[in-house]
Amino acid sequence: MGRSMFIYPWDLLDEGIVKTLRLLKDMGMTSISLSVSYHSGKFLLPHNPKKKIYYHPSGRIYYRPNYKEYKILKPKLGEAYKQYSDNDDRYDLISRIIKEAKELDMEVKAWVVGFHNSRLGKDHPQYVVRNVYGEPYYHALCPNYTETKHYVLKMIEDLLTQYDLDAIELESFDYLGCLHGDHHEIIGMQNKQFLEKLLGLCFCPNCESKAEELGGNVNNLKRNLRKKLDLACNLESEGMFDDIPHYEQFLNMRTMVVEELYRNIKMLISETGRNVSLNALVWMAGGSDPSFYGTSVKVLDTYVDSWIACYPESAQDVKSFVLRAKEIIPEEKLKGGVRMLEPQLTHPHQVADYITQYERAGVKDLYFYNYGLTPNETLLQLKRCFV
Repeated sequence: MGRSMFIYPWDLLDEGIVKTLRLLKDMGMTSISLSVSYHSGKFLLPHNPKKKIYYHPSGRIYYRPNYKEYKILKPKLGEAYKQYSDNDDRYDLISRIIKEAKELDMEVKAWVVGFHNSRLGKDHPQYVVRNVYGEPYYHALCPNYTETKHYVLKMIEDLLTQYDLDAIELESFDYLGCLHGDHHEIIGMQNKQFLEKLLGLCFCPNCESKAEELGGNVNNLKRNLRKKLDLACNLESEGMFDDIPHYEQFLNMRTMVVEELYRNIKMLISETGRNVSLNALVWMAGGSDPSFYGTSVKVLDTYVDSWIACYPESAQDVKSFVLRAKEIIPEEKLKGGVRMLEPQLTHPHQVADYITQYERAGVKDLYFYNYGLTPNETLLQLKRCFV
C-alpha cells in the first residue's frame, strides 16, 4: 500500500525539512509528492510557524534550471528556493529534501504543474488559450505551440537529469479551460460544466489551423458555439452538443496534441535509463470529464504508469467516484486522491471514512492533499489510520 502526501517546498523549509519528513514518515506516508513548479494561490497555512496567509506568485519553480536551454519562455525561481540557497548555487533545496527523504526510506515524486502559468501567459499572451470569441485566458498556456511545449519539456528534462527522483507527476499537462483560472471568478450560472464545454475550447491560431488541417470547419463550429452560448447565458434552451458539427472532431485534435506531449515526456524518461515512473493527475472532481481537456486515458495509458484520480466530493461519494474512474482507468494503475479540506472534508474524523471507502472499492494506493493546508487535528486523525 502506497501513501503519498502532496507538499509544498515552503512548508518543508518553514517547518524544518528533517522534522517535517519524520512527521510524515511517522504518519504512515511512504512518499512525498513535492511541488517543483506551481501556479498562483492565496493559502491559509494552519500550522506554518512563519506565515499564516501566503500569496504565492504565479509560475514559480523550485529546482535548479538550466537557463540557457530555455527559449522565449523562461522559468522563475520561487522564494523558498532562493531563501534556502541564498544565491549560492551549492545549496539546492530539492537536492536536500531528496537526500533527507531517502535517508528515511521515503520516495520523492516531483509534482509538476505544466501549462497553468499566469505569469508566462500575461508576459506572452500570444501563447495562451483563446475562447470562441478570441478572448485570452492568461492562466492557460496553450499546449499546441512549439514554445510552450519546449518550456514544459525542459522542466521535465532538468528534473530528470539533476535529481534522484522516483516519479514525475503531471498536473495541467493538457488544455485548460475557462474555469479555475487565476482571477476572482464570478460566474453566475449553475450548470458550469455545460458552460465549460462552450467556453473551454481553444481557438488560438494554432488550434484553428490544426483543426482545419484535420478537416474541421472552424468557422462553422464557432458560429454554432456562440449561438448556443448566447442562449445558455440568458437561461434559454441549452440543448446538447451532438447537434454541433465538428465539435467531437475538434476534441480529437486536442487529444492528438496532448498525446504528442506525453510521448515526448516518456521518451525523455527512457533516454535517462533510470527507473522513474510517469504518473498523471486526472481531474474528475465535480463530474469533470478529463477527455474534454485532451486527457484521454485510453490514448495516453501506454505512456503512464499510474493515474491519480482527483477528487471525490465526500467519503460517501468514493464508491461512485471509483466506479466512474474504473470506466476509463485500468484498475491496476488507479490511485485515489483525498482532498483533506472543506468542502470535501468537513470534520477531521472523515479522513478515516475516505480511507475505508477506498479500501472497500479496491483502491489501496492513496494520495493526500495537502500537508501545508491541512489542520493539525486532521493530520493527527490521518496518522491514527495507519499507525
